[in-house]
Amino acid sequence: MASKILCSCGELIRINLYEGNNLQLLVPEDLTDVPAFESPQEFNSFLDNILNASSVVVICSKCGVMSIIGQELSIKRYVPAST
Repeated sequence: MASKILCSCGELIRINLYEGNNLQLLVPEDLTDVPAFESPQEFNSFLDNILNASSVVVICSKCGVMSIIGQELSIKRYVPAST
């Protein structure tokens, strides 16, 4: 995955996991059924599968737009509703 995207407001957003960028994963529901694990390798494989199948969610600190970054860097953006 690329390491950064540009928000619609022009803010540069870093999307590297595990680098303190306050990212979240959007996990498909069918991956949340946790099986019984026979070995640590099965557990690691389960986690790898979740990471590979999940989208990354980031909220721009400048404008509040939520970007959902899918596989192959497909990006969907959602603007906060005004109240």
